[in-house]
Amino acid sequence: MLTKAVFHVKHSKSKDHDKYERYFSKLLIFSTFLLQFSRWGNDVGNSAGMLYGLFDPLMSRLVCALAMSFGLFVLGRIVVGSVGVRMVRLLPSAAFVSQITATAIIFPFAYIGIPLSGTHVLISSMIGTGLATKAKVNVRLTEMFSLAWILSFVCPGILAAVVMLVVRLF
Repeated sequence: MLTKAVFHVKHSKSKDHDKYERYFSKLLIFSTFLLQFSRWGNDVGNSAGMLYGLFDPLMSRLVCALAMSFGLFVLGRIVVGSVGVRMVRLLPSAAFVSQITATAIIFPFAYIGIPLSGTHVLISSMIGTGLATKAKVNVRLTEMFSLAWILSFVCPGILAAVVMLVVRLF
């Protein structure tokens, strides 16, 4: 329903179009906060879980939150360019829908303790919103992301098994 409304706003030739987009720009700040709250609750929880045996739970979460913040600072601009510029450009209204949709998926799973990939959820939401609003979606980049997602489920398991076998030799 939200996507339909965004599509109508996007293709409307009315003078109110810019006013609606400015309104959604403000809402986008709120939806970004909600999305990142959900994602970091999920992602920091995934990483911190492995540290619980070494540190107390608060220290584990703090270490992981600081590491994620540093990673965002150092590597974030590269990912922002791939996702926010090269993959699909969404108007503020469509970006709002995309973020609210991703939050609606990630938050409940994080709340009940089921880890999932926030990146996969958000990118899928952006692609779906882009297609629904007839935005230009970079199909080649989307295909590359899809292959990376498949490999990201298979390769870590194989690599972890190989590394563990090597570690056990010593």
